[in-house]
Amino acid sequence: MRDARLRAFGVGCAKTGTNSLARMFARDHRSAHEPAKQALLELILTGAQAGDAEFRAAVRGLLDPLDLEMNASQLNGYIVETLVALYPDAKFVLTIREPAGWVRSFANHQLTRGELARGSLWARFRNLRFLGEDRPDGNALYTLDQYLGFWLSHNLNVLGVVPCERLLVVRTEHLDAEIPRLAEFLAIDAATIAPARANEGAYREGATPFDERELAAVATQYAARFTQVSGIGF
Repeated sequence: MRDARLRAFGVGCAKTGTNSLARMFARDHRSAHEPAKQALLELILTGAQAGDAEFRAAVRGLLDPLDLEMNASQLNGYIVETLVALYPDAKFVLTIREPAGWVRSFANHQLTRGELARGSLWARFRNLRFLGEDRPDGNALYTLDQYLGFWLSHNLNVLGVVPCERLLVVRTEHLDAEIPRLAEFLAIDAATIAPARANEGAYREGATPFDERELAAVATQYAARFTQVSGIGF
């Protein structure tokens, strides 16, 4: 195992730019999006606790051989307490998207990317996040409170678990503008971070399945709750 000059984890929710974050570092750094995802999902779905020594050893056994400088994955947010304890030299980047746009993106992703196989790891994990329980069919749309309750709990948990000096919060829509701050935080040359816009794919968002006025109202409530606790506004 090398002595890492850089070890960072992207810990944002799905649909907050974790893929873009990984690609921004891939040109000049060892970087990956959702590495070892199947094995990590299996570990998460066992219900093991972050303080469980066997769970920590299993996570280390999966991640150490990858020898990554940037590991950006929605799964990292779910095991962030373990990552903080295992890698005391690591820095963490929380990509965060304003809540209404995040709901639109996630719901549209469900509607346009095809159904998850019943009982699959991803279907079960989706329900674990939004329903708080492991169920086999993760293809139904959830309520606004279920989507946004997860958005809120995920982001506040990361803020509560990661020491502030080891955490950088970055708005998804500002990834390019934040390159200098990312570089300073990680103590690397900004020229080694590629612009996120160079990595955009052909995916386009469609109409949201929710009433826009209701979505805006509920999202505003959750944004206010987040700001009240975190001090971070939208």
